[in-house]
Amino acid sequence: THIAYIIGVCHDFGKATTFFQARILKGYTGKNTHHALFSAIFCYYVIHEVTGNELYAFISFLIVKKHHGNLETPDELDEADKRIIKEQYQDIKDNHFLEVESIYNKLLAEFHVGWKELWNALNIDDFFNLSEDFYYLIEDTVQNENKIELFLLTNLLFSCLIDSDKKDA
Repeated sequence: THIAYIIGVCHDFGKATTFFQARILKGYTGKNTHHALFSAIFCYYVIHEVTGNELYAFISFLIVKKHHGNLETPDELDEADKRIIKEQYQDIKDNHFLEVESIYNKLLAEFHVGWKELWNALNIDDFFNLSEDFYYLIEDTVQNENKIELFLLTNLLFSCLIDSDKKDA
């Protein structure tokens, strides 16, 4: 239940950027308005911090990244993605840091996850290097006896997010 809750509170994190807000308020359509990837990276770090489990963190990343589409193996991340994520990171830092800090300190209080520590741990370059290993993590996991349980858990969490996101829209 902790994982489902964290996925729920993190899945729209990227909407805190001024780019996304300009999309809503003014119809701005730049690529830096896309919130799912940045939200997914943030969710990965929160889940990893709370559970210490790399696999759960990756599953959460995948679910949030794909929450506006179909759940499938993620596309490889490239330099354009990295540039946009860094731009979004800097935007929140420069424009909404204290407001977002206040929100997430409340939402994550029961997990004893400090916002500033989490924010400082959010290293985009490291994440992109780490993401190259996700495919090996999937491969190793699919070969063990828990693959059906993992499949069901992933689809359950994805379904819960999609259901609640659509009802909230």
